[in-house]
Amino acid sequence: MIKAVVIDDEPAMQEVNSRLLKEYFPGVKLAGIGNSVGSGVELIKKEKPHLVLLDVELNEGTGFQILQQLKPYSFKVVFITGYDTYALKAIKFSALDYILKPVNEIEFQQAIQHAIDEINESENQQLQTGVLFESLQNENQGKKLALKTMDSLHIVDADDILFCRSDNSYTTFHL
Repeated sequence: MIKAVVIDDEPAMQEVNSRLLKEYFPGVKLAGIGNSVGSGVELIKKEKPHLVLLDVELNEGTGFQILQQLKPYSFKVVFITGYDTYALKAIKFSALDYILKPVNEIEFQQAIQHAIDEINESENQQLQTGVLFESLQNENQGKKLALKTMDSLHIVDADDILFCRSDNSYTTFHL
């Protein structure tokens, strides 16, 4: 299950974000709500969410200060804010989306679905990488790997692999 947190200092927006998540994304668990830089950092450290819905202007500072304090972070960020002037800065912080208040439900749904897709893809890649490394390190298994290309299947000795290089959704094996 995907865990999300909402960090916004406006109670009405906390409620809107909570309601929209619950209504449209039952597979996303709202793990908590923060309303300031301090409570946001504490909440993210405690809950370790996959997704953070973050306002820019908060009590005692900005959402960017939260992200700076948590670098490097692996969660996905969707900014939901009343300020259009921070969009470029949000991109520099690797935000997946930037929604302006008042929140349009369709924009919200698209942004959250995009985040869910990114999270699932990332977790799938981590799982595949883990399986690869486990099979390479496990002495009890045969030391052979089946590598599929567009037109054939190659069986290679694990010891022959020098290194692997990521290439978008593919991996190049150097033997």
